[in-house]
Amino acid sequence: MPEIYKHIIQEIQLIEYLAKIKKVRIAIGKKTKEKTGYLKKLKPKGFVLEVSSFDYLHLDTGDHVKPAVSGKNIQFKVTEAFISNKGASFTPNSRSHNIKIKIHDFKSKSSRSKTTYYFRKVIPIKTLFHFHNIIADQLYGHDGGVSTRGLVKLEVCSKSLHVFEVEHNKKRYLVMDCLDKLTIDDFSKITWSVSVALGYLTGHLLQDEEYTFYYRTKEHRRQVNYEYSQSRDSIKSFYTPVNANPYSWAKRNKTADFYYGKITEITPVQLSTLCNLIHKEDDIKAIVLLITESISRSLLLMPAGLSVALEGLSDFFWSKNMETMKPIKDAGLTSSFKKELITTLEKYKEMEGFSGYEIMLSKITNINSPTNREKLKSPFTVLNILLTPIDEEVIEYRNDFLHGNINLNVRKGKKKYTMDSFEISMRLLTLLNMILMKMAGYEGYIINHAKTQEQGLKKIINEEYYREI
Repeated sequence: MPEIYKHIIQEIQLIEYLAKIKKVRIAIGKKTKEKTGYLKKLKPKGFVLEVSSFDYLHLDTGDHVKPAVSGKNIQFKVTEAFISNKGASFTPNSRSHNIKIKIHDFKSKSSRSKTTYYFRKVIPIKTLFHFHNIIADQLYGHDGGVSTRGLVKLEVCSKSLHVFEVEHNKKRYLVMDCLDKLTIDDFSKITWSVSVALGYLTGHLLQDEEYTFYYRTKEHRRQVNYEYSQSRDSIKSFYTPVNANPYSWAKRNKTADFYYGKITEITPVQLSTLCNLIHKEDDIKAIVLLITESISRSLLLMPAGLSVALEGLSDFFWSKNMETMKPIKDAGLTSSFKKELITTLEKYKEMEGFSGYEIMLSKITNINSPTNREKLKSPFTVLNILLTPIDEEVIEYRNDFLHGNINLNVRKGKKKYTMDSFEISMRLLTLLNMILMKMAGYEGYIINHAKTQEQGLKKIINEEYYREI
């Protein structure tokens, strides 16, 4: 018998029931009577209400409405919707006015935003999302009569969470349970941070749509309220920082044999560290999202996005460690050194032939700052990540993308580029992964994506398939 048991089938059955076309009663506004219409599930996401009534002639396409919907076993209030289509139909014996209402959000009951509950979020999985060989999961059981792997324990902001995969009727769902009471706003923010972390680690940022359930007990049984929300499209790629199965990447069995058993999955503690970092540091959250977005885009956008991400991480580390990275650590010594330089500068200020006083003064004022190159390397310096000569070269290339040289055109005074945008992207991604995984406390082997993409690069990369941190 697994240590953890979940009651989840009732919620999934409700989700599946809502997805079936059904006749409902619809009321828009307080002055109009209920009308009969149909609730339909859209693909890949969203719902639509279809209703015929001349009472709605005053509504136009694009108008926002908040209809109340009731039917067999369901009743909810739409909180975000708009008229997506309107039209009329005529026959020899009748005429009608039809509208379609596209629903983004609805809620079964109103509730106070400050009231605390135990919450559960359910996200339908429409990609190849999984934890296998990436995040260390554990066995659990649920009331569908199944014991299976796919549950991860973690802690974010001192709140305990269970994140697990469920399969029912050949459909898969990602579920996030919070085992502590909190407000809906706090729950939404925490689970979004978890989603961002999982999206980065697995290559699949699950969005599209989600269902949130409210409970009075931590066992998550007998929900007292639920809501639906539609969001942006899911993001998917196959570039993950870690994969404990070397046979999925290494082309030679001997190479895979060498690494097999040495590569560790990300532990729940490391996942919790990453989630907390993303949750507490908005800059890190934005950088992780930028990486996830960039690696799912074209080669015009990918290297530019990853270059910005590296620049962002450098700024973050510099702001947190600037005092320890200054050439002169002692503030008093720095001050006296500057004063002596300024005194010397003043002697030359009025001399004939001496110009650029303001420029020299500005340089003296900032003389204890490291070079831009050293600032850019600050994450690697602070985290003790060894850079190879090729890494150093790639870090220099990032400046081209930041200044709009998307096509890597050779400019006057610069040497010819030794790698294309795809290779630069793969190398930047590997460097970014080394930084973020080291921040999460991971120690082990990171995938070297430049090596794994040899076929796409059409060149031999004389490096290992993994980089150790």
